[in-house]
Amino acid sequence: MKRGSGLLLLILFILPIDIIHAEEVEINFYDENGQLIVTNHIDEGEDIEIPTISKGGYNFYGFNTEKDGSGEYIKTFKALESENYYAIYVPILYPVNYYVNNELIYSIEIPYGEITPHMDAPYIKDMLFEYWQGIDIVAGPMNVIAIYKEDKVEKKVEMDLTRKTEKSKNVDKVDIKAKNAEEYSVNLEEVKVLQEEHREESTNWLLLIAVYILTFLVTMLFFYFKKRKTKRV
Repeated sequence: MKRGSGLLLLILFILPIDIIHAEEVEINFYDENGQLIVTNHIDEGEDIEIPTISKGGYNFYGFNTEKDGSGEYIKTFKALESENYYAIYVPILYPVNYYVNNELIYSIEIPYGEITPHMDAPYIKDMLFEYWQGIDIVAGPMNVIAIYKEDKVEKKVEMDLTRKTEKSKNVDKVDIKAKNAEEYSVNLEEVKVLQEEHREESTNWLLLIAVYILTFLVTMLFFYFKKRKTKRV
């Protein structure tokens, strides 16, 4: 009797403890828009069954206690108390390649859902940049191509400059010819002056030589006649 009474008392003592430790908790999982995904009613201390979810263009980052991700993420799979968790995603980065004349000039990563940016297009001689073909909302890897057209204004300006340059060269040639002609005229005058001076100098030398010869002849005649007169005497 005593043994049966003791066993009954032991059962009555342990049963309230088991009831206390078997408290039920509620775990709610919501998507990024606040829509309920699933509710788990489990006993405190049991493992939490985390739902598997996915979203196109995004990587699932985890469940957070706050909708904007500013709270705490699930760090344990044990249910310790009732809690609400919100799905947090991060956009996938996709490569966006920019081409000019089939040549890759930019390659950047843009998050899913954003618009591809307008990059600076390189300058191409006699061509005018119009737009980037393929600019759109990023939904995967993308290629963007630069579209150009002929720059008639720049080409006309260049042609005008070429004409002006050629004209300037022709004017320079005329100026050079005129300058050369002027220099030639000056040089010709100098030559004439030099020739005149040379002619005068030559004439002076000829006169001087003639005087020497005449003096010599007169001297010879003088001695000749003097000698002859001496013989007669």
